[in-house]
Order: sequence, then C-alpha cells, then structure tokens
Amino acid sequence: KDAIVIKYDATSQPNPGQPLHADKSSVSVNIALSDPSEFSGGGTFFPDLLPSDRGEKGGSDPAVVTPPLAGDAILHLSSRRHAGVGVKSGVRTILVVFIDAVGSPELRALDMQAKASRLLRSDPSAALSLLNEGLSLCPSSAASLQLRSSCHLSLGNLSRAVSDCSSASSLSPCDAR
Repeated sequence: KDAIVIKYDATSQPNPGQPLHADKSSVSVNIALSDPSEFSGGGTFFPDLLPSDRGEKGGSDPAVVTPPLAGDAILHLSSRRHAGVGVKSGVRTILVVFIDAVGSPELRALDMQAKASRLLRSDPSAALSLLNEGLSLCPSSAASLQLRSSCHLSLGNLSRAVSDCSSASSLSPCDAR
C-alpha cells in the first residue's frame, strides 16, 4: 500500500520519537536500515508487550523492540498501538512498509485474536465472541483455540476449555501451553 523512511537523529532532534498510535493498514513492517553500531537507544514501543516477548536488542525496557541487525524487521498488526522511541545518540533509520490485506480471512482472524488477547482479563465474554468469529474464518488456528480455552476457563466452562485445549494440541503438538 505505502512505505515511508523514518530517521531518528539525536543530533538534529534531541530524543525525537513518534507518538503512541495505530497504523491505518492491515500489517506494518519496520525494517532496520541502520547498523546498531550507528546509534544507541530507540526502537518500537508496544505498551502491551510482556517482558518474555521482547526482541534481542530490546534494551532495558522490555516493551521496546529493536531489530538486532540492519535488514532485520519487526512485523505487527497495524491495529496494535505502538510508538517510535527516539535514539539517545547517533542516527537510526527505518523503512516502514504498510501492507493491506483487505478480505484476507486469516488476517482478519489474527486481528480478532490480538484484540481478544487484550480483552481476556477484563472481559472474557467479549474476548470469547471475537475468538468465535475469528475461528469461523480460520478454524485451524491453534493459538486462537488456546486463547479461547482460557476464555472458557475464566467463564467456568471447564469441558469447553478442555475441548479447545485438546483441539489446539492436536493442531500444534509441539506447542504445549
């Protein structure tokens, strides 16, 4: 759909960054154009990122992800809120590519799964509805089945939780969560 080059330059713009936002496409790909030796700090901040999900060069903040090498990329759903963190020194340049996959049932299902994941603790019923809709589009998603199992468990539906967990395990036997 579109692409832009973003330059984070600590010398001309002290601690420049991008505010917290969501992109207006289906998928965003942030490609590192600078070698990590050319800058310090910076990265992409995801407020909902768990410490175990961080990238290899995430720095001290587990919610900030930076590709470890020039040419490496971060891919995320464009609807996921994120921000660009300014560099502390040097210049960091990235290419951001916006991809539209309108009509792709797999991508719509993945978006519903991401939204359901954020809702699981606060509103498991709403999360369950999103997962049911997503699984109607992509019934072989082991991750969605695992998440739906957690929803059922939160709502006290033990037999449905076990059923979804078993289905997820049969689809992805090496991913025993």
